[in-house]
Amino acid sequence: MTQVSLRKNHPEPLAPSPAPPGTPSEPRPSSTPTADGGPDRVVRARAWAGASAQTWTAPFSKQAQRNARLALAAEPVLDPENPHVRRMGRIRNALARVGIDLRQLDPKQAPRLHVLDVGVQHGNAVVRTAAGQAGLARGAEISLDVDDPDPARLHRIVGPTPSAASADVVALARAMEGGTATEAQVAELMEAILAGWVNHLRCAVAEVRYDAPKDNRMTVLNLSLAWSPRQVARDQLLPLLQLTPPQSPLGKALAGAPGNSFTDKAVALAQRAWTQNPRRGTLAAARALLEAELARGQNQGILAVKAMGNQGDSPLSPPAVAGVADLVEVGAVNRNGPVWVADFSSVGRPDLSAPGVGLPVGRGGTPKDGTSFATPLVASVVWAMVAVNPNLEADDVEQLLKDPRLLHELPEPDRAGAGSLDPFAAILVAKYPQASEADIEAARNAAFDEPPNLKALQEVRQRLTSSRP
Repeated sequence: MTQVSLRKNHPEPLAPSPAPPGTPSEPRPSSTPTADGGPDRVVRARAWAGASAQTWTAPFSKQAQRNARLALAAEPVLDPENPHVRRMGRIRNALARVGIDLRQLDPKQAPRLHVLDVGVQHGNAVVRTAAGQAGLARGAEISLDVDDPDPARLHRIVGPTPSAASADVVALARAMEGGTATEAQVAELMEAILAGWVNHLRCAVAEVRYDAPKDNRMTVLNLSLAWSPRQVARDQLLPLLQLTPPQSPLGKALAGAPGNSFTDKAVALAQRAWTQNPRRGTLAAARALLEAELARGQNQGILAVKAMGNQGDSPLSPPAVAGVADLVEVGAVNRNGPVWVADFSSVGRPDLSAPGVGLPVGRGGTPKDGTSFATPLVASVVWAMVAVNPNLEADDVEQLLKDPRLLHELPEPDRAGAGSLDPFAAILVAKYPQASEADIEAARNAAFDEPPNLKALQEVRQRLTSSRP
C-alpha cells in the first residue's frame, strides 16, 4: 500500500532508516530525465511514496518511551532568567499557591502524552517543550514516535487506504515535465498530493488509537506537523517545473509568472492554479475520512493537538486540514514583551495560539521558533488540565479550550484563532469549572504577587472552593 510519508526533509532520521529522498543531502533533479524514472521518481519519492523506516516504532511502546526519555536527558540546565523559562516557572508557582501543585501530580493518574513527529531532532525539541524545564507536563508519561507507520500493519487496522499514486497522477506529473499540463491539471496534482498526505495522517492517528492502552486514562496526541499547498508548490512541484521545457505552454506561463527567482515564479504559478481552479473533491474526501478517525479517537479518550504551520499569510498557506473537526489547531504568538502574532504563523483560523518564538528547546538550549513548539505548550496545558481534573473527557477539554475565560483575545483571528491560551486560567478553570472571570483575576493577583499575600491567597482559595459545583 503506497503511503505519503509524514517525514519532512530532515537531516536526522532514526537509524537504520535511510534519509528520505529530497533531504538536503540529495542533489536536485537534473534537467534531463534519468534512467530511474526522471520526474516520476521525483514525484513518487518526494510526494507520496516516501522513505518509510525499515523498522517501526509502535506508539506507546518501550522504544517510543525511551525516545522521549533520551530527548529529556539531553536537555541542558536552562537559564532561569530566560523569559520563557521564567514565565512558565512563575505559572507553576502561582498555581501551587492557589492549591494546584503540578509537582505533586501522580503521572499514573494523569493523561499520557504522545508525540508523533517528523524527525529525531525536531521531535526531541517538541518533547522538551512539553515536558522539559520550560513545559508544564514535567513528569508526564510521554512517548515519541518519529517513524512512519508499517503499511502492512495499517492495512490490518484501517483496511485499504486511498492512494495518491495512481496512474492519472503519474500522467499529470509527466505532463508537467513535458510542459503540456494545464494550470487546472497543476491544481489537480497539488490536490492529489495533499489528499495523500491527509490520508496518511489519518492512518497514523488510527495507529495511535489502535495502540492506546484500553484504560480510563486520556491520551494527548501532539502533532507538530503541517502540510499546505505552499509546501507542495515548493517541495513537489518545483522539481517538476525545473524539467519543464521553456518553450512549452507551461514553460511560458512559468516565465511570465511574477517573481524574481525561479522558486518565486513556481509558487506564483501554483498559487494562480490553486485559486482559480475548483477542487474535484479528492481532498474533501480525505478530510472527511480524517474527521471520522479523529471522532473515533475522541470517543476513546484521545485529543489531537496540531500545529497550524509556518507558511505565513498567502492563499497557499492554510494547511490541508485547516478547520477539520475534533482537531485542536494551534498558531504561534510572541510573549517576550507585548503579545503579537508571529509573522510566520499560517493563516487558516486556528482554534487558538500559544508562544512559539524563542523557546529554548533546541540542542544545547538554543531558541526555536514555530507553531511546532507552540503546539506542545498547548498539549502540556491540556495534560495539566486533565491531571488536575481526571473527570474531564477529550471533548470536554476541546470545548474548554474555546472558553473566553482561558484566552487573551488578539487581532488577526485568521492567524491567532480565538486568542492566546492563558495556562494559569486554563488549569484553574479545569480544577474549578464554575470560577468566574472575577475569580480568575483575583486568583491571578494574589498568586503572582511578590512576596505572596497570604491573607489574599487564603481568601482566593476559599472563594474558588465555594465556586465548585
